[in-house]
Amino acid sequence: MPVANVTTERLKLRPVAPADGAALEALFADPVVRRWLLDDTIMPRAWIDEVIAQSEADFAARRCGLWRVGAAEGDALVGVVGYRDFFEPPVFEILWLLHPDHHGQGLAEEAVRAALRHGFEAGGLDPIRASTDAPNEASIRLAGRLGFQETGREPGPGGDTIHYALARAAFEAR
Repeated sequence: MPVANVTTERLKLRPVAPADGAALEALFADPVVRRWLLDDTIMPRAWIDEVIAQSEADFAARRCGLWRVGAAEGDALVGVVGYRDFFEPPVFEILWLLHPDHHGQGLAEEAVRAALRHGFEAGGLDPIRASTDAPNEASIRLAGRLGFQETGREPGPGGDTIHYALARAAFEAR
């Protein structure tokens, strides 16, 4: 089944592809992005390429993976949203990240809502899981606005990791 691109009022989401490698490498190296997503580690290009390849495999097997988030007008890179495995044992979770130039405009919520809808409808995910570092107040607020419920906490290198779940019925009720 081909993976459909997702369009919102202000954004275009398309599956990440090998051609996005350099742009994603720069995005993941941004100090604000890597602080919350990568425990402040700069990841090598080979890691980026593996993430892209795994996303392609996830879309093929699960109908969900990572999307490159671009502006609807001009397609400038805004960020990444989508699903991938985290933790041991693996948990297929949604993640979101925006370049700091795009913070505070409601774009993360717009992109995540579109990815959640796709996850529930095309991916058959229910509930959808997420996690964030406890100091990441912006992501905690967004998770709350979207209806995620906290399911637990565990200690991590940058403070606690908060785990969340969102049932399809709760998402559709909002």
